[in-house]
Amino acid sequence: MDVGATDSDLSSQYEIIFPQRLDDVKISSSDVMYYSKNTNGEIDNLILQNVTGDALEYGIVTSAEVTEADNSTSSVYKCNINGSILTLIKDNGSYTSICSGDPAAFEVSGGTVVSIKKLSQVSSKITDINGVQIETYSGTYLLSSNVVVYEKSYSGNGYKVLPLSEIINSDNYTLTAYYDKAEVNGGRIRIIIATKK
Repeated sequence: MDVGATDSDLSSQYEIIFPQRLDDVKISSSDVMYYSKNTNGEIDNLILQNVTGDALEYGIVTSAEVTEADNSTSSVYKCNINGSILTLIKDNGSYTSICSGDPAAFEVSGGTVVSIKKLSQVSSKITDINGVQIETYSGTYLLSSNVVVYEKSYSGNGYKVLPLSEIINSDNYTLTAYYDKAEVNGGRIRIIIATKK
């Protein structure tokens, strides 16, 4: 099990994962929240602190509005998470690195976004894609089993969720992929933005 949020004020998000998901992933002692062993001394239960990132939600920040008044800053972020629009309101402060159009990881509690973290873009051109990975000039990247594909509108303001199969073996789109962290740390491709040629 991989737990994404353990703040006592939030409902913890967790994902049950198979051991194979942790192949080639480096796990430090600080990543382990709990473990137990069977009578043979083998680990039979393991709870991790957000190692894979699979317990988080992924999508696109469609609007980021920051207001400064009376020496205080407030901000409102609208987020497209797999086609659903959710809003995060920060009464004090803002995410300085988050802009409209940024793919991001979202911590969601009770249907409300409570935190946002920007994803990283694969800088190399995508040359091929299948149901498991993308290939680029610089190497291959594994896809999340829940990777979300968004078609970006010509105006640049709207995003529509597409099935992954829509962009496989297709020459109709220019693709840009985004990941949460390096694969050795549990990361995967989380978001693909498809723009019609």
